[in-house]
Amino acid sequence: MQEYGAEQFRSLLQDYFQNVEILRQQWTSTFRTAAVIWSNPMIRLGRFLQRLRGRDLDDFANGQLVPTEGDLVISDINIDLAAFLLCVCRRQ
Repeated sequence: MQEYGAEQFRSLLQDYFQNVEILRQQWTSTFRTAAVIWSNPMIRLGRFLQRLRGRDLDDFANGQLVPTEGDLVISDINIDLAAFLLCVCRRQ
């Protein structure tokens, strides 16, 4: 397995494609905040205890935090800080 930085990845792809655009993919701040809150064991315990008592809670993804396409942002800003890179390659 090989890991590449943004510029290494771009130079590798430019051997095969004329136009290479590298973008970064990141979670939205709302999703990151929800993930931090949801990962709190006291929040999970509280929800579990409320269900045991028979309280009807909103069905928050059936007890799991499930991301959707709206939870991701794709941009070309700060590529070097990206955890995930996305490449758009064209031969034109």
